[in-house]
Amino acid sequence: MEKLDILLVEDDAYDAKLVESAVRRSTIEASWTRVDNELDFITALDAPHDVIVTDFKLPSFNALRVLEILEERRIDLPALVVTGALDDELAADCIKRGAADYLLKDRLARLGDAIVGAVARHRARRERRQAEERLLTEAKVRIVLYAMLSKSLSRSVPGAEVKAEEVLAPLLEVNAIPGLVGVRYERPNGAGFEEGGADMVGEKAFELRRGLEGPNGSLGALVFSFAPQSPPTPDLEQFLAQAAAVFLGYLVRTDAERELVRSVAEKDELLREIHHRVKNNLAAIAGLISLEAGRSTDEAVRSVLIQLEGRINSMALVHEMLYARGSFTGVDFGEYARELAIRVAQSVGADTADFNPLVECSELYVPLETAVTLGIMVSELYARSAQRTIGEKQVSVSLRAQRAKEGAAVWRVEYTEHGEPGTMVPSSGLDLVGQIVAQFGGTLSENPEGLSVCLDLSAGQASPPP
Repeated sequence: MEKLDILLVEDDAYDAKLVESAVRRSTIEASWTRVDNELDFITALDAPHDVIVTDFKLPSFNALRVLEILEERRIDLPALVVTGALDDELAADCIKRGAADYLLKDRLARLGDAIVGAVARHRARRERRQAEERLLTEAKVRIVLYAMLSKSLSRSVPGAEVKAEEVLAPLLEVNAIPGLVGVRYERPNGAGFEEGGADMVGEKAFELRRGLEGPNGSLGALVFSFAPQSPPTPDLEQFLAQAAAVFLGYLVRTDAERELVRSVAEKDELLREIHHRVKNNLAAIAGLISLEAGRSTDEAVRSVLIQLEGRINSMALVHEMLYARGSFTGVDFGEYARELAIRVAQSVGADTADFNPLVECSELYVPLETAVTLGIMVSELYARSAQRTIGEKQVSVSLRAQRAKEGAAVWRVEYTEHGEPGTMVPSSGLDLVGQIVAQFGGTLSENPEGLSVCLDLSAGQASPPP
């Protein structure tokens, strides 16, 4: 065994020699510090010792007081009590108060073995306690790491940005990290903020700095402040490096999210501008066609130009709706069909009170390509039906869209005329409708009251509201 530092509490020089002699005979190499009063004993405790050997009774105090002082000061040292007389009750009291052993002065032959055993047991307890403390600290810091990671990924509102202070907050929860009193984040531009930072009057905190290097350069640094009397252990330093890595991941992810939001905003604005310009261009073309139709004296030419103007306006309306709503994933087909009915009625000179289609497709969204194609078809059907309402004819129209089956991805679109019998007079508009219906694998037929169209839209051609 290595050399032991023994603190001897003994007022009698002769008894002290006996104790030292007994230890030497046991081959223990020792250095001694002897005190004989309470004040000197308390002062001696400031120095490191391996074991205490104390006489039970001294003029100014006794072994029970020695044990009491150790407990009051939370000093973990093995203490052996040596006495001139055996008293089972006092021996039991000493052991109860924390004494490692109790020996008689006339039987000091086993003192060496008692010291060796007491020191060994004490070191084993200390190592076990330190191991338990390390495990407990590791468990705590892992909880802190998980809390930081959870905070960095959580969103109180979808799309909201997590604040850096919230990510660092778990580090400063009570008893989370032993000795940690503050965390400071220093941004590359010199700005930053500090969490915690307890006021330590007359003392300078121990600071541990961890640089934060992102993919594109420095993202600043984290500075951990510890109380001077509690500097971080190597294990804690390793944990703080992991905490810095979690925070770095948060910073990199946040920068990427900001860039993504900015990029999406730019693309949305670009798409809005494109749809706006397409709508304006189509409107300009429709306007030119309208002027030509107004100037034409040939009724057949004028009719063709009016039909062409209606088709262009139906396409322009799709781009107008996409621009107005700022959503480019699809068009609300029900809203589109209602607005299209008003514009078609106005273009053919029908009264909107007489031509007011029943549109029941409030849960159907269609992408741009499908919306334009269906818009041309519905525009042609609306124009034919609206013209039938002119001049006392009682004709109504229904346009319905619903799932082909409950939970199915296929939508069935049905257009039906009701009222006075009509005929399917061949025309370019009707030919166009037939081609579009065939494109979707639908049917175009004549019922006793007018036209009927039925077609199905697959999952790629239609979807529920986003």
